[in-house]
Amino acid sequence: MKYRLSGVWVAAAVFTVWLNAASFAAVSVLGTASGKDENDSQEFTLSVTVPSGTELAVAGVTNRDDRGIQYVRFDGQGDFYLIVDSEPSTMNERAALLYYKQPPAGALTLRVRLTGNSRHKAVGVLFLSSVNLNLFSPPGAPSPLLPLSKYDGAFHSNRSSASMAFNGTEAPAGSLIISATTCKGDTLNIANTPAHVQRWSQDTVYKILGVTISQQQHRGSSIAGSPSGATVSWNYGDNWGLAAAVIPPRPGLQGITTAGLTVGDNAPAGTSAGTVVANDPDNLGPYTWTLLDSAGGRFTLDASTTSSTTVRSADPALLDAGVAASHTIRIRVSDTYGNAVEQDFAVTVTDTTPPVIGDITAVPAIVRTGVLVTLRGTVTDNVGISGLPGMTIAGSPVADPALSGGEYVWMYPVPGGLPDGYATVMVSASDTSSNPASRSFPSVLLIDNTLPTLSGLSVSTPYARPGDTVTVSVTATDANGLASPPSLTIGGYNAGAPASQSGNTYSWNFTIPGGMPEGYPAFNLSVTDVAGNTRTGYADHLLLVDGTAPI
Repeated sequence: MKYRLSGVWVAAAVFTVWLNAASFAAVSVLGTASGKDENDSQEFTLSVTVPSGTELAVAGVTNRDDRGIQYVRFDGQGDFYLIVDSEPSTMNERAALLYYKQPPAGALTLRVRLTGNSRHKAVGVLFLSSVNLNLFSPPGAPSPLLPLSKYDGAFHSNRSSASMAFNGTEAPAGSLIISATTCKGDTLNIANTPAHVQRWSQDTVYKILGVTISQQQHRGSSIAGSPSGATVSWNYGDNWGLAAAVIPPRPGLQGITTAGLTVGDNAPAGTSAGTVVANDPDNLGPYTWTLLDSAGGRFTLDASTTSSTTVRSADPALLDAGVAASHTIRIRVSDTYGNAVEQDFAVTVTDTTPPVIGDITAVPAIVRTGVLVTLRGTVTDNVGISGLPGMTIAGSPVADPALSGGEYVWMYPVPGGLPDGYATVMVSASDTSSNPASRSFPSVLLIDNTLPTLSGLSVSTPYARPGDTVTVSVTATDANGLASPPSLTIGGYNAGAPASQSGNTYSWNFTIPGGMPEGYPAFNLSVTDVAGNTRTGYADHLLLVDGTAPI
């Protein structure tokens, strides 16, 4: 790409910013102005228009009479800083370069004052952008920063040209070298065109009665730096002074840094994983941040126009340290000048998910003292369980479980002394990342040491003879249920299963066997609850068996 300025074609570099590549915006010349003064005076002025976006104004002042610079200023604004002067010199030709940081845009008066009168004096100004402003001081600084410069003011009539070289370190890619030179003669020309561009040209002549008494050549040029540096060279016809300075480019974005990005796999959406910072030496925002790769929707990036932003979790369901310990995201940041860098970052996913404790079953679930209970349950973790899960019942530890078919199995002999009621079962576990988990089961295991009750034993008739059928009824209850209906023997004969049940009352239809002795048979009852507690009952004189006919 090229652009045309003041009749001179100037090559402009096109930059492509690659992943992790540092970028530099080459120093650009927004405009120029120059003027001369042939009056025998110390001071002269030049009306200039500062282009919008100018970051640095560089003035080159030349004169023939070996005059130093008293000041160069923008009227009503402030003074320029002197960068370099071609003195000391054995001849009268003299050149100097000065700068002014961030002048206001618009029409200004540039005023130049030398240390003495001169008939041959000139000034040229370059208005620049994309400058590394961190290396320049604002007006009024007590000790201004100065860029790298060189000068030569000696008399060298034995050489055909004046030259000074800057290596690649002194004039890196994107920098601009500005030179100002003056010559007693009429053959002052750039020696190595088109490598650098003449930016101003002013000739001064002193005549008396139309006869030229003296003349002077005043020139200024610029040349872009490269990795190999640059050389400023001029052909001259007589004595000369030469000054040159390197204007460094604005360092664009150099990359993106972070102290680390980490998020737990159990963190809620919006949890910060860490901060990323644009590495921008000139720190000139605003910035535009873009998340080019969110790792499949796992992460988001805060909206920000500053030099930093925050990476956050987006969907916790997609984060599992047991599946992937890290994910890669790609972030892009660009500055207001169009410089941009892209960079990949690994987001570490830590295991913050506790183990999952499944439901617990107990067999039997209602027990009395001395019964051996089998408890089963699952304990899982996305990364892995550390050791064996633990269990307590009613606050007392249970022996370590065995692992069988994906389940943990605990064997628990019910000790004496536990009160009736539910004994709380507590299971705890820790994973290999030391994430703890516990779960209480308040109604899994019921302790029951209370015997069932028997009451209301009755017979449908107080007298019977062999062959008669009598109905026997009894009420049997238990708070937690009976294991089976009560059993009944009458006179040693098994009454069998109850013929009917109404609520908690059980009834038998019992036929008096022929072999039953006369008299009062014994009624023996037994009932067991689901916990294994057994109640027995005995009664006599409820039924008189009489098989003898009256006399």
